Amino acid sequence: MLITKIVKKKSDENIFYIHLDGEYSFKINGVDLLYYKLEVGKQLSQEQYNIIFDKVLFENAKTKAFNYLSFKSRTKKEIVDKLNNDFPEEIIDKVIALLEKYNYINDVDYTKKYISERSKYKNEGKRKITFDLKNKGIHENIINDLYDELELDSSDSILKLLNK
Repeated sequence: MLITKIVKKKSDENIFYIHLDGEYSFKINGVDLLYYKLEVGKQLSQEQYNIIFDKVLFENAKTKAFNYLSFKSRTKKEIVDKLNNDFPEEIIDKVIALLEKYNYINDVDYTKKYISERSKYKNEGKRKITFDLKNKGIHENIINDLYDELELDSSDSILKLLNK
């Protein structure tokens, strides 16, 4: 693999976009760029590429995902969307597998909490909650199963809205 182009990111001068064989491949920070001696015209062996992929890109993606999760719970789709612009699909898949393995992301648990909180505290109806969850990447079957399981009483919400 030949490094054909290195482009500095306009909004952050410490980030560089690396193009291999004429196509964008990944982005890397300036310290790692210098450490791995990446420059235009350099031939990367598969072993070097794998090292950069595993050590640098995976660690950066993992850090970004953990930072994103530190604010609140997220769905799998939200994490994928957050990582999508910056990392290759293989790295994103590895990060998602790690997060699911250690239960940092769990769409079923997320959906249970979301339905419970939104219907109880925000008085939102099933249609609005379902719409929001679908936008967050939750499959409709999971939403319907959890609604049946939670057996929410909408009469309290209706009474609260009528009293308002």
